[in-house]
Amino acid sequence: MRNVNKIFGTSCVIFCLGGWVCNGSAIAGDSATGQKQAAIDAAVAAAAAPSAASSTPGAAAASPGAASATSSAASSTPGAAAQPGADSSTNLNSAVVNVGADGMVEQFNAQDLDINTALHFLSLQSKRNIIASKEVKGTVTANLYNVTFQEALNAVLAPNGFDYIEKGNFIYVYTAKELEDIRKRERKTVNRIYHLKYLTAQDASVLLKPLMSSSGIVALTPAAIIGLSTGMADTGGMNYGTEDTLVINDYPENLTEVDKALKDIDARPRQVLIESTILSATINEDNALGIDLLSLSGVNLQTLTGASATNLLPGASSSSTGSGSGSGTASTPVFGSTGAINNGVVNGSPMGNVGTDFASKVPQGGLSVAFLSNSVSVFVRALEEITDTTIVANPKILALNKHHGEVFIGQEVGYKTITTTQSQQQETVQFLDTGTKLVFRPFIGDDGYVRLEIHPEDSSPLFNNGLPGKQSTEVTSNVMIKDGRTIVIGGLFREQTKADRSQVPVIGNIPILGVPFRRTSDTTERKETIVLLTPHIINDDTSLYNESEKTAADVNRMMLGNRAGLQPWGRDRMAQLWYSKAQEALDSGNKDKALMYTDWALNTNHHFIDAIKFREQLTGKMVKEADESSLHSFVQNVIRDDKATCAVPAAPVMVQEVPATAPASK
Repeated sequence: MRNVNKIFGTSCVIFCLGGWVCNGSAIAGDSATGQKQAAIDAAVAAAAAPSAASSTPGAAAASPGAASATSSAASSTPGAAAQPGADSSTNLNSAVVNVGADGMVEQFNAQDLDINTALHFLSLQSKRNIIASKEVKGTVTANLYNVTFQEALNAVLAPNGFDYIEKGNFIYVYTAKELEDIRKRERKTVNRIYHLKYLTAQDASVLLKPLMSSSGIVALTPAAIIGLSTGMADTGGMNYGTEDTLVINDYPENLTEVDKALKDIDARPRQVLIESTILSATINEDNALGIDLLSLSGVNLQTLTGASATNLLPGASSSSTGSGSGSGTASTPVFGSTGAINNGVVNGSPMGNVGTDFASKVPQGGLSVAFLSNSVSVFVRALEEITDTTIVANPKILALNKHHGEVFIGQEVGYKTITTTQSQQQETVQFLDTGTKLVFRPFIGDDGYVRLEIHPEDSSPLFNNGLPGKQSTEVTSNVMIKDGRTIVIGGLFREQTKADRSQVPVIGNIPILGVPFRRTSDTTERKETIVLLTPHIINDDTSLYNESEKTAADVNRMMLGNRAGLQPWGRDRMAQLWYSKAQEALDSGNKDKALMYTDWALNTNHHFIDAIKFREQLTGKMVKEADESSLHSFVQNVIRDDKATCAVPAAPVMVQEVPATAPASK
């Protein structure tokens, strides 16, 4: 019994002690809860009315729990906010966020505040849904006043390299890499087709590539065939026949930049008209003088008959109407007459002669004089010859900027070549181009200057022992010329003088007296070559077209002038005459007479197209005749039936067919 009482007593004591402990715990819990609530209320009050809190220093002293409360004030550990080791960066007193009713952030103060906590405060005060990625970590220090919510958000995120996107009512905060990945996944590429007018697709793709994204794709049409190859085998086949085209797949913002770039780079190229003048002048001057002396012993030259001064000149044979005949050389002429020289014997007596042979070396065509006296003859020949040759070439050609241009006016001189092998010989014909040629490539600048790579040439063929060659004047240069200016890009002056002397030794050196015993020949050649160049930048296509029309009209006038010089009874000339009279009659108002002259012109030349058109104009009827082709009728019937099948007339219309021979309505 005593044990039972003892156990019961012990149990009561334990129960009482337990009740006291529980009551104490409850009281402590209520005290902690009160402190926590006081801290939250103090923080909210400070955020809502910072000026009141700062003006009432006793409030903070009266509420020690509010001054030391932290973001972990909701912790179940009592007194944790008052621990001396608490982190000052999470102290609510170091972060003040105040957002007005209009959404403006009136005040934002943070010192080394965790960025997620700062976003949390902004979300609470602005009532905006802000969600941050797990990778968003860091602290923020900022003092902002009277800024928009977006400006405050950017100020908090930008220093840490973060950014955000808005979707509906949510704001998502990401790192830069996360945001880039998200945008790449959400962005969609589009296709766009570009038809190029002047730029090639290959060049355009190279120029546009830097404007495209790394994932952009460009497809282009194949390059056009360039050059002018001839032959029936090169017809193009299924080659792409329209303008160059680009197909680009990229993001819309990149394609916008491509659009802007193409407007600048796909521009019409400019043209240059090149005028080149090649002047080549050559002067050849030849002077020659020769004197021949001839002395014949035993012969009186004055008694010779049948001889003339021309026949007595050295190097010329002579004949006479006398009874004898003979022949001789330049130094021993033979004359046929009584007392003629036969085999070095005159009248049975031997003879001797002394003479020179200088006049025969003077070219034909000069002055020839002969002096005859007894047995002595003097032959003088003098010649002065001047050859003046001037060649002017003036080629003109129009070409695009940076494009090759070439004009050639001349001839192809053919010559044979033989190729010999061990088994056979092969003969081929090759051609040598001679004439006037101009090859150039222009580069137009924006300052009115043109850079030209140019090669003008003027040549003529030469053959030496069957070997072909050519004598040419040409210049190759790279020059800079202002538009419309003429400059000399090449010039050559050359003079060659040749003095030829032949004489009798010793005697020819005697002054004055030695003149008859020598021959002189002087040759002088002067050659001058000038190459001029004038570029014209074509800025106005209309002016170029008008000038071309004027030139074409001048060519037509020249052609008509050539026809006017033909014989008046020729068929074409007669038809042109009647056609001109028909036009004059129509101008004077006589239509019937104009029709008569037109018929006369067509009777003269049935193929006179202008006269046929003029007659159709006068009569108002076109010339139509059956071509007697069954296939043509078949095709016309098929076309007519096809049109009738496809067409749906609004209402039936009765059409009366007019016979082909019906008279014209008046």
